Parts: sequence; C-alpha cells; structure tokens
Amino acid sequence: MDEEIKNDTDAQEVKEESPKNETVEPEKKRLSEKIVMGIILVLLLITLAVGIPSLMKGFGKGSGSDLSNNPTSSHTANKGSNTVQTSQADATTAAQVAETTDKTEDITTRDALSGDGDSEEDKTSAGDETSEVAENETEDESAENAGDTTGEDADEADETTAQASDEASSIATTIANVATTVATTVAPTTVASTTVAPTTVVPTTVAPTTVAPTTVAPTTVPATTVAPVQGESGTPYGNHGKLTVVGSNIVDKNGDIYQLKGVSTHGINWFPGYVNKAGFQTMRDEWGINIVRLAMYTAEYNGYTSGGDKTALKNLVISGVDAATELGLYVIIDWHVLNDDKGSTDSFFHTSDAIAFFNEMSSRYAGNDNVLYEICNEPNGSITWEQCKAYAEQVIPVIRANDPDAIIIVGNPTWSQRIDLAMANPITGYSNIMYTLHFYAGTHKDDLINRMVSCVSAGFPVFVSEYGICDASGNGGIDTANADKWMSYIDQYHIGSCIWSLCNKGESASLISSSCNKTSAWTASDLATAGTWFVTMMKGSTSGLGTTAGSSTTETTAAQTTAQNTTAQSTTAQQTTQATTTAVSFGQDDNQATVSGTNGSLTIAASNSSSWMEGSSYCRQYSVKVSNSSSSEISFTSITLTFSTNVTVNNVWNVNGSANGNTYTCTFSSSDWNSKVAANGELEVFGGSFLSSTNFTLTGISVN
Repeated sequence: MDEEIKNDTDAQEVKEESPKNETVEPEKKRLSEKIVMGIILVLLLITLAVGIPSLMKGFGKGSGSDLSNNPTSSHTANKGSNTVQTSQADATTAAQVAETTDKTEDITTRDALSGDGDSEEDKTSAGDETSEVAENETEDESAENAGDTTGEDADEADETTAQASDEASSIATTIANVATTVATTVAPTTVASTTVAPTTVVPTTVAPTTVAPTTVAPTTVPATTVAPVQGESGTPYGNHGKLTVVGSNIVDKNGDIYQLKGVSTHGINWFPGYVNKAGFQTMRDEWGINIVRLAMYTAEYNGYTSGGDKTALKNLVISGVDAATELGLYVIIDWHVLNDDKGSTDSFFHTSDAIAFFNEMSSRYAGNDNVLYEICNEPNGSITWEQCKAYAEQVIPVIRANDPDAIIIVGNPTWSQRIDLAMANPITGYSNIMYTLHFYAGTHKDDLINRMVSCVSAGFPVFVSEYGICDASGNGGIDTANADKWMSYIDQYHIGSCIWSLCNKGESASLISSSCNKTSAWTASDLATAGTWFVTMMKGSTSGLGTTAGSSTTETTAAQTTAQNTTAQSTTAQQTTQATTTAVSFGQDDNQATVSGTNGSLTIAASNSSSWMEGSSYCRQYSVKVSNSSSSEISFTSITLTFSTNVTVNNVWNVNGSANGNTYTCTFSSSDWNSKVAANGELEVFGGSFLSSTNFTLTGISVN
C-alpha cells in the first residue's frame, strides 16, 4: 500500500512537472521576443531622431553657406530652433512607444498568466475536492499532496512571469530615457552649426587697414560749409567779416570755413612801390586774392633794426594796411626776422623793438578785424622752439591788451618748418593763435607735406604765410608739379597761404617780370613764370588781365619819396635790378659756370643761380647739391666754399655757417635732414648769397 502510494506520487510529480515547463518556458520566450522587438523599435526611433536634424543641417548648408549675408538668416536660425523641438518630440514619441510596448507586454503577460490562473482555479478546486475526499477517505491522502504541489508550482510560474514583465518594462523605460537624452543632446549641435555662420563676416573688418599707408587723414572741421574764396560779389571782408580760429581752420562771421589765399610783398624796405592801393585792387579783382602780407625785414640792408628809418617803415606798413582795409582785403603785418643775430633770444627776435612795434600797431588797428599779426617770420639756425615760444609769450599779451581776439601767427624753428615741435608744446592761455609753415616747392617735398597734413589732421592750426614754386633760395629751379601737389593739400585742408613775392626782382620767386616796372594793372605778359602759375592757379587762366585798375605811378612815387627821405640809400636802386645792372654792367649775364668737387662716392656742385648789385657791393647767389653714386646712404658733416676774394654772407638758408676771409664753411649734425644722401640719390643741401666789394667768383667746393 505504502509502496503503491509512493510510486503513484513519483509518477504524479513527473506528470505535473511536465505541464509546468510547457507553460512557463514558452511565455518567457515570447516575452524575450517582445523585448527584442521593443528594443529594435526604439533604436529605429533614435535613428530617426538623430537623422532628421542632420538632414536639416544638410539642407541648411545647401541653401546658402554664408548665413550672415543672407537676409533670411534669422529665419534659418528659427529653423534650427524648430529642429531642436522636432528632435525632442521624436524623443518623446520614442518614450511613449516604449511605454506602450511596456503596457502591451503587461497585457500579454496578464493574458498568458490568466490561462494559468484558470488552471490554478481548476487545480485549487481539484485540490479542495481531494481534500474533502481525504477528510472522508484517508486513502486519498496522496492525491491531496499532489494537488498542493501543483498549486505551488503554479504560484512560482506566476511570480517568475511577473518578474520578467517588470524587467521588460524597466528595460523599455530605460531605452526611452536614453532616446530622449540622445535626441536632446544631438539636437543642439544643429543650432551650433547655424550660429557659426556669422563668423564668416569677421575677415571683412580687416579691409580698412589697407587705407593706412595714405598720408592724408580725413579732414576734421567744426564748420559744416566752406565759404567761397573767389567768384563772389562784394569784398572779402564785407562778406566774411571777423575771422576766428576753430580747430585747424579759420571760420568767418557766418560760421563757415574760410580759406585765405593771397600774396606776400618782398621786403617793403627794398620794394616800397608795390605797397599801393591800385596794385592791391588789381590782385583782388583780377587775380582773386583776399589777403596781402606786408613783409618788413628787421635785419639786412635798411631793415627795421639794422639802420632803416623806423618811422618811414611803420608809415609804409600803415599805408599798406589802410589800402587793404579800403579794398575789403585781409592783411598780415609781418615782423620779418631771418638773418638776425642768433646769439640770444632777444638779439634774434629783437624782443624790445617787437613789443614796441606790435603795441603801436595793435593799438592803432584794434578795431580792424581784417588785420592779422605775424610776430616772427622764420626762426632758423640754433633758435629752438622753446626760444620761439618764450618770445611769443612776451609779445602776445601786448597785442591782446589792445586787440583781444585778432589772429596771431607764430613762427618756429628751421625757417618755420617745425610745426610738429610747436604742436607738441603749444602756446596756451590764448585763443586765435596759429603757427607758421613755409615751403618752397623745388626744395620741400613729401616729408614736409606729410608733416603739415599730420598736424592739421590733428586739429593744429597752420598758416602758410610764405611759399614759392622754386627752390628755397628764391632763385633756383621751378617745380610746378610739386607746387601743384602742395596746393592740392592746402586746398583740401582749407589752409591759408600767401605766395612769395610781389616784386620784379630778377629771381625765380618773383611774380612780376624783371622787365616790367609797373606796380599795378599787370597784363599776362608782365608776369614772371611764378606770377603766371599763381594767377592760373587762382583764376584758371591769365586772360583779361590789366583792365581793372590803372597805373599807380603817383602812389608809387609818393611811397618811394618817403623811403628815399628816410634811408641812407635810394630805394629806387634796390627796387629795380635793371637800373643797377646798367650802371655797373653786372647781373645775370655774369653768372659763372658750375663748380664741383668729389669725395669718394660723393659729388658736390654749386651753381651760380643769380647775380646782382646790392648797393655798391657785388652779390652772387649759389645753390649747392650733393649726389651719392654708391648703393648705401652716406652722411657728411661739413661743406666749404672757397672764393676768389674775401666775402661776407648776405643770406643763407637751410644751414648754419660762417664766412672767414675768402671761405664759407657750414656744419651739420646727424639729426639734420640735409646731412645725408640716399643711395644713388641727390640732395639740394642749401643755398646762399654772398657779397664782396669787388667782382668775385667761386673757385672751389668740398664736402667732408
């Protein structure tokens, strides 16, 4: 009995074990397959989430590589933003699908387990019935045991299936989260690519640097309009009135920039006849000038501080100012220092005489807003800017005490070429101060042009109170091309200017032909080369000249008479070279041939550019050039000229030197602009005129 029950129980265990395996194993398999399918589906969604932004990025590139230059670039950026939103939506969809898969698996699991549940109920019912039989029939105890075993197995299968379902749901959720993270992470890279596009604009900001080499800076002016210089009815002063310095410009009563353009006399102590109303009117009406400069030498022959009659010279200045005022012209009173004693500030500028002179003139013309004061023509040699400034600071207060706002023009070292030094240390405490610049086109080239442009562009007020179209000697070669270049910059920056000089002296700087003795109403044939250039520059041509004013013989004679009565020598002799030339048979025809010398690769040459009688003395003027035949720059420290007899210096420019017997020697420092010659170059070093009581010639020249 017991053995049979045991055998029956074993058989029942084997029999019940088989249905358990057949039910649970297929369900696990189906769950695994569904999990795999879910993973594949989620991976597909991830691929789509990543692929769509990349595709959009590709389309963005295809539509235009430079988004910054595309008017729809902002729209493209929005498209990039939409791409992010789309990618995030794809990620959300992936999560939703994963969740749906999870739910589907739960339902499938429940369905699978619900079949087992029915069997479980059946088995439980069978177990209950077996239990009832066992209570009634003890011999059925083994069947009850079998039923209990079957129930335990079913519970185990239920638990295993539920765990598998939970694991599947967890895996699906994790994959969905990964999809969302990937989509969100990948999407911004699309935006980054669109924001990079504007950087392609950056190189365009480099382009303006190509303008740097140009020497002309943009004009900076406070006024909005520029008043016409000529071609207007009325007089210059009548139309423009009181002038004021604003920044680098002169501004008229209307607040407009006004450019002064006119003529400087030669030394009025030598050529007084040109200081007359008729001559000024001819230049105003036919040449188009609006200003006259009255040059009164302080030194040289019959200068204000060197033997000339101060009263007569002051009267000549007054005559010129009054004539200009009557004609509505502006006028400069020029204290024409040049070859004065450079031993000290006072000996060069004649400070005491200057203070007395400008006090008298500014007091007399305090109510004349057409008068400008130039207090020191051309400081040179050893005179420094500090000396110029110290002198100016003594004279300016004197003028200001009488005329608080007249324009005052201040000279500076190196023949008024070092405006840069003045700009670095300007005169302060006063308004309406300007600074002198002088140039001669045959000598002064781009370096001085650039200096002028640099100063004016910085707002520094510059006035070109003297210039010429020849070299700095006043009687050398003419360079109209460079003169035109100078004037183009002067006009561009509205800089005031006066050309040198109104006289008929036989030199290349003179405006009037040496064969013309008229002092007004000049025709085209009466003009020298410089005069023809100037009138053409001002008016466009020389046609129609000589018709607006008659000869001013009476006025000229009166001026000459005044000068003759107050000077030791007749001014008529100085006024016209022809008269003196005829008397002693010495002039341009007596110019000697060029004299030269060599020192290694350097060749030096001096040409006799002009000859004339200076009173009873013979005067010769020379222009000195040095050339360099080597492939390297060469510097030199001194130049010596040797003459046939003892000489004295009449006038020398661009160098410091002295005469000793029959020689003249000038020296140079390494900082001097004219102390070196470029490789294979040529340099005009200096010019000068020399005097002797007898006729003389240059016999030798050397450079060291």
